[in-house]
Amino acid sequence: MYRTRPQDEGRLCSEFRFSQAFTQQYELGEKIGKGAHATVHIATDRVTGERVAVKVMPKQLGPNGFLDPHFVRRVRNEVDIASHLCGSLNVCFFHGAYESDAAVHLVLELLSGGPLWDRISSNSYGERAAARLVREVLRTVAQCHSKGIMMRDIKPHNFMFATQAEDSPLKAVDFGISVFCRPGEVIKQRAGTRIVMAPEVVRCRYGLKADLWSVGIMAYMLLTGRLPFPFYERLFVSRQKVPADEMYAEILHAPLDFESPPWDTLSADAADLVALLLDRDQERRPTAKEALKHRWLQDAEGSADGEDVPLNRGIVQRLQRFGTYGRLKQVALRTVANHIPTDSTTIADLRGIFLELDPSDSGRVPYTRLQQELEDGTYTVSSAEARQLLGQLAMTEDGSITFTEWVAALMDWSKMYESSEWDVLVERAFHAIDKDGSGTLTADELELVLCGDEGCQAPDDLDAAMREADLLDAEGGIGLEQFRALLAGEIGDRLDLFETRLPSNMESYSGTMDSTMDSTMYGTVDSDHT
Repeated sequence: MYRTRPQDEGRLCSEFRFSQAFTQQYELGEKIGKGAHATVHIATDRVTGERVAVKVMPKQLGPNGFLDPHFVRRVRNEVDIASHLCGSLNVCFFHGAYESDAAVHLVLELLSGGPLWDRISSNSYGERAAARLVREVLRTVAQCHSKGIMMRDIKPHNFMFATQAEDSPLKAVDFGISVFCRPGEVIKQRAGTRIVMAPEVVRCRYGLKADLWSVGIMAYMLLTGRLPFPFYERLFVSRQKVPADEMYAEILHAPLDFESPPWDTLSADAADLVALLLDRDQERRPTAKEALKHRWLQDAEGSADGEDVPLNRGIVQRLQRFGTYGRLKQVALRTVANHIPTDSTTIADLRGIFLELDPSDSGRVPYTRLQQELEDGTYTVSSAEARQLLGQLAMTEDGSITFTEWVAALMDWSKMYESSEWDVLVERAFHAIDKDGSGTLTADELELVLCGDEGCQAPDDLDAAMREADLLDAEGGIGLEQFRALLAGEIGDRLDLFETRLPSNMESYSGTMDSTMDSTMYGTVDSDHT
């Protein structure tokens, strides 16, 4: 469930080796949320003036004076998962982790639209609006599952709107109890919030599809404003306490209500998808990718986000996909891209669009020009989101993006993977990184390609990249076959897992931040697990 190097199992530590430069980069401001283990503050970037949210977690020490091992696993797991997913616009952007002697600081995108729970509590949604939100949640789940991440606590409190606008983007904000879980892997530890807990979680034997049950509960709530279980009336209407064993019994056995209003006025397609997601037999329950293809979601306004989106209209999708690959894989793909012949037909379309931005054929485009392209109205992307998407691209010293970087980020790598060129390109890239010709990429060589001649700013940067790439046992370095596996993993992620952000999806989203904040944001207020 947790990605830990074998040699680190059971090892006591006094620090995470995160950057200690928080106070130099940010000015901490007002507190906007509080829980048992963390507080959330607004902070301001001292250089750019950008406002962010900061989750402050006081360090928990064991009786021996070292960091509590459970606290270490939980924090590192949350940081690793947030880092892996932050390239997606369906997830609250993660700026980075910092630490001082007393606390860990997680710097996050500042969202101002409040949690989904607040809007469900005030009213149920119409079908089209509900379908859009269910599709966004399912995209997030599909992205997580494609990377072997189980969210485990999918509930309306853990999704926040970016702004107060009615059609604001919805983003996942809390991965505190999420875990790494491969397809077919079984987890035996009950975790999560009871009202969205799948039957197999109650039985303490579950896998990735438990997340789909939770999505089904959220979809039911969006459409009806209530839960499908009898205990709903006592818990939320009469405000009575319901014993855990009674809740578990109803989750396992109670008939689910698809008869009471408004089900008599909702479409058969809406009921069909919710019923499929709430199938107590997890083997019959669809995967997130399968659920995204359901006709109720395909009928939803603005759902044309598939693989057939033209390249020049799918740039935001491709940037998101590249952003979720992980730093080590991004570096590896850059090296592969650098060895693709300039006259290769596989990059002809990418070259054509790049030349529109670089008419003098200089081989580079100013960062500011690309940012302008994202913000000119072609896409419904805020300025902050444009910076997030482009910030994962490597820039030259004069602030430009090279054509090689353009190819690495926007290439349909699955097609290249199937071509006869692939194996040769991978070997050339491997040998380009293997400076000493040893046949193994050493820690020093990896740090050089990740962080440059000056080295990584924080000691954990290289370890985090290795954890992200699931190469924890590569203590002696990475061989050619591991390098091949790194590049092949996730290479088939479909574009329709990511939002196009074309105007037809969210015409009024401007990304301006409202001052209204919510104390339950970022998962800091402790759930009563009901």
